[in-house]
Amino acid sequence: MWPCRQISSTPTEMVKANSTITDAIALWVLVSASGASCRKAPDPELERGDALFQGAVPLSARIVGHDQDLPRDTARCSNCHPAQALRAREPSSVASASPVETFGPVLSRASLTRPAPRRGGPASRYDQAAFCALLTGGIDPAHVMIPQTMPRYRLASQDCQALWTYVTSL
Repeated sequence: MWPCRQISSTPTEMVKANSTITDAIALWVLVSASGASCRKAPDPELERGDALFQGAVPLSARIVGHDQDLPRDTARCSNCHPAQALRAREPSSVASASPVETFGPVLSRASLTRPAPRRGGPASRYDQAAFCALLTGGIDPAHVMIPQTMPRYRLASQDCQALWTYVTSL
């Protein structure tokens, strides 16, 4: 992998960066021919959030009023909020042409952080603390209780932060 530093896209720009024309052309040809690119290093928190959301890392949750935990495959977020995975994998024209039915609302940076009235309450927006309070206690940022069909999760603070990082990356 190439080191992540700014490489000019044309030989002329490379010359301006104190390279000789020959060196600049050689480097530009080498980089162009190899297909090398500077890729962002994976974010472990984002990857963990994705794994938690999709159920690759199981979550522990209960439905209000029940004494037993939900089966692990049932507690994954993507069961009720699948649009994120489809939106990330399909071109927008396909996604809009074939809408997906979801049980829960779409979760994304825009849907969570933009002020909006929710469940009959006043306009509110989520931050990480409000998101985690909703997942564990069932209370939204406007202090309105969410439906009892939404599981209440037992999450370590790092896992809740990872989920927040993931859903706000969408």
